[in-house]
Amino acid sequence: MNHKQPKLLFLMFLFCLLPGFTHAEQIYELSKKSQITFTAHITGGSFVTKAKKIEGLITLSDNGSQIIHAEIIVPVQNLDSGISLRNSHMHEKYLEASHHPDIIFEIKDPIDFSTSPFTAKGAFKIKGITKQEAMEFSWKNVSDQKIEIESEFPMIITDYGIPQPGFAVVKMDPKIDVRVSLILELKK
Repeated sequence: MNHKQPKLLFLMFLFCLLPGFTHAEQIYELSKKSQITFTAHITGGSFVTKAKKIEGLITLSDNGSQIIHAEIIVPVQNLDSGISLRNSHMHEKYLEASHHPDIIFEIKDPIDFSTSPFTAKGAFKIKGITKQEAMEFSWKNVSDQKIEIESEFPMIITDYGIPQPGFAVVKMDPKIDVRVSLILELKK
């Protein structure tokens, strides 16, 4: 046996073990069909603001039972309440889009989501203020390359430095209802 054969055998042994020590995380990106809405309650009624654009990636463990990392971004300028003047006030006066162009939700710590529903703890960054929140989500596999995740939860806008909107006798409740419907597709 020459002196190169033991090295070659050792390298072959390492390559045989390598798959057991590596993992192939699964990266999913948001489909354009994903939706996030914010329902605001005002004196005498309510209105819904829709995110016309949502960006983000969610990384799952190799077996798909844990969220390893997630980042969901809603560009403030793409929030639409259906009324242009209200949109302008929301973007510039209340959310200060020129200084804080995005609303961001991020999960940094692994979360088990092998069962549905599951609780996710993450951080919202709105108008420059970051706050930890825990929300309950439900999910389902649509196919081997598509997952749907949904949630509904309240949010207090004044917790993020957003003044309570109002004009004359019409006031908006600082508690809004957020509805999330994410369609995730395996990134190719």
